[in-house]
Amino acid sequence: MSKITRLFIGLLLILYPFVQPVSSTGIVQLRSETVDATSLSGSSGILDEESEHFLKAKSLIFHSRWKEARHSLEEYLKSYPSGKYRDEAIYWLAQSLDKLSRNETDPQTMISLKEMAMEKLNILIEEFPQSIWCDDAWALKVEISGMLAVLGKSESRETIQKIARSEAETDMHLKMLGLNALLDLEPNVAISLLKQILADEKEPSLRKRALLLLVRHYSEASLAAVASAAQKDPDEEVRKVAAFWVKQINRFRIPTALNYYVLEARIKELDKAEMFPEDKVSVFELPRTRLRSEKEMESTVQRYFRRELKSFHFRAGVYGNVYTYERKPSCMAHDIVINVFIDTEEKTPQSIKGKIRFYDNERQKEFWVSYDISDKNETLLAVRRGNNVALLVLQFEVLKKVP
Repeated sequence: MSKITRLFIGLLLILYPFVQPVSSTGIVQLRSETVDATSLSGSSGILDEESEHFLKAKSLIFHSRWKEARHSLEEYLKSYPSGKYRDEAIYWLAQSLDKLSRNETDPQTMISLKEMAMEKLNILIEEFPQSIWCDDAWALKVEISGMLAVLGKSESRETIQKIARSEAETDMHLKMLGLNALLDLEPNVAISLLKQILADEKEPSLRKRALLLLVRHYSEASLAAVASAAQKDPDEEVRKVAAFWVKQINRFRIPTALNYYVLEARIKELDKAEMFPEDKVSVFELPRTRLRSEKEMESTVQRYFRRELKSFHFRAGVYGNVYTYERKPSCMAHDIVINVFIDTEEKTPQSIKGKIRFYDNERQKEFWVSYDISDKNETLLAVRRGNNVALLVLQFEVLKKVP
């Protein structure tokens, strides 16, 4: 039975209260929809006791009720030691034990549950080497081994090392999982193996996976390997990905950052709002001062507009720092979405350039604006809709160290 078929049966069981079997035809009816159940449960269209027992346990898994799922699966395996769902039941029992371990605060209980999960996975792999659940079992085994190794279990560390050093081509996917875990345990060893894959592996998709793992724990040595791939890899897509990450890492290492403040404001009298034309982004330059708190920034902006807009006041404020290149921050002010695209910004030690997108949900309009900030100025961007004004203040910061 395929995974898709079993998943369908599981979903069918979840909908069981709404399903009425018509025994004379073997058809189950769901409101006005009909599904042929004879192929799933025999000519009668009725689930046998074993299937019903297993699928009830499966429904608990779908609802993440891991404790109940564990007990139900243990009962199923005890009642049907040679059951037709034994391989899948063992896998989900191991998954349930691992999920339960993650909620434990006691280290020994956590370790015990993970070791029990490992025992179940070993049983599945040994008893059912051809099962469709074996690949998932190996992947979960690598993941749990990595956690146990971090918790001090030397045998789990050895398991990870063995998988990561595997030379069998058929185990390459598993080897990648092992290398991912090994990066947290022995980064120097893992990086050396990944560089070898990047140099020798014939399959481009595997070289790309090795490259992405290398940038997880980058060092001068790993960066050199990624830079080399950007220039010399025979596959265009791999070169493209490598070049992207070389640029990102180099940018990340520049000790500067963009701080941004998102503020909501309201103008009581529209006849005083001409300095904020609608349907465009208004740009203002603020005098450069020290880094501020949210309240200090509100006061600064208030003072800036006080002469022209005496009725200008704030309703709320949000302050945020952006230090990493992985994120695309999204903020909201007056139902206007503000996107700061960090991964496309251009950084130097003296300035940061990039683009901001404002999207007005109510009017379904978007506005783009470029920015160029340095330690000489701060930039305030404003988008108005009626009396409401969404404000974004951008500030340049020199970091004491790269985060």
